[in-house]
Order: sequence, then structure tokens, then C-alpha cells
Amino acid sequence: MDLDHHNFELTELMERIRTSDHRLIALQLPEGLKMQALEMMDEIETETSAKVVLAADPCYGACDLVHDKMKNMGVEMVAHMGHSQMNIESGMPTLFINVTYDGDPELTPVIPFLENHLAMAKNRILDQQKTNELSTEDAQEKFLDAVGRLSPLTGTKLGLVGAIQHLHLLPEFQVRLEKAGYDVVIPLGGGTPILPRAGSRV
Repeated sequence: MDLDHHNFELTELMERIRTSDHRLIALQLPEGLKMQALEMMDEIETETSAKVVLAADPCYGACDLVHDKMKNMGVEMVAHMGHSQMNIESGMPTLFINVTYDGDPELTPVIPFLENHLAMAKNRILDQQKTNELSTEDAQEKFLDAVGRLSPLTGTKLGLVGAIQHLHLLPEFQVRLEKAGYDVVIPLGGGTPILPRAGSRV
């Protein structure tokens, strides 16, 4: 992971610490971002009067808060990084901090995987159109598809989704992928992720 290109918005966090005169704060991060935690803790402690502890438990989203444990440790505020804020009453001051990625990921290594999946999708569509007599094994496979293991495909759109850190990059990569010959859809509605229609391949 290209951690050097992540913006953790520490300036806002440190200003909040100074304004509120917090003496002990906790950082809570997703697993993939914890590799930079020590560096951030050093910077915060150098630039403010606060001490910083790291919530080391796995964090699976904005609803996965560690406030009970932190309260017992005397923590005054939790900085929850990398997830969108949810309307959850945590019982203690919490600052949800956006983490954005400002790198430029290379598409070339991904194209062969996309080509393979596009070919698989096209083959499935052709198989669905076959009406000749099926073997027992093929009939069982079609039955499993029919009852929901796999939705019948009606097209080969490429659904483009991302974690919150990368959502701002999706329009640019939609353009790049369309230039590479793909029919791309970003399944977002009003800022809330939705599932693509049947026939889309994610």
C-alpha cells in the first residue's frame, strides 16, 4: 500500500487538541493504515501537549468504536480515522477524520484480470442462451444459478467501487477504463453506495 500518498488531516486534529486542551487522546485506524500510526503519534505529541495511545484492536468501520476501553484508560478524545462518520452516540468526544489517497495508481497491471473476467461474463451470457440438451452436471449448475448462487447476466458493465479513501478517484478511473474499452458504471446514488443492476459485473 502506498502510505506516503495518504492525507491523514493531522492539522485539524492537532488544532482540536490544542483548542480543547486534551491531555490524552486515542487514535483508531483501519488495519491497513496502522503502519503509519507511530509516525502520526510522534508528530501529534511533538506539536501538542497531548499524549497519544493507539487502539490496537481491529477496526472494521465507523460503528466499531472502542470508547468503553478508552474511557477506562482516561482517554479524553478518540480520533477515528479513515471511515465516514455515523450518527452513533459514543459517550465521549470523537473526531472522525477523513483519510484520502492522492496517489495515481497504475492501471496496466489490472487490465489482464479485467480482461479475464470480461471473457468469463461473455461466456456466461452465451451459456445462458443455449437451449440444447444439458448434461446432469450442467443442469445442476444452471439450477444453482437460477436459485441465486449467481445472478443471470444480461450485460458486461464494469462496476467501479472503492473504499472511502479512494472515492474521489473513481470518476478519473471511470474515464481511463472507458478509454481502455470498458463499459463502466459507478454505483453511487446520492452519496450512498447501492448495488448495481443485475447484469453488471463488479
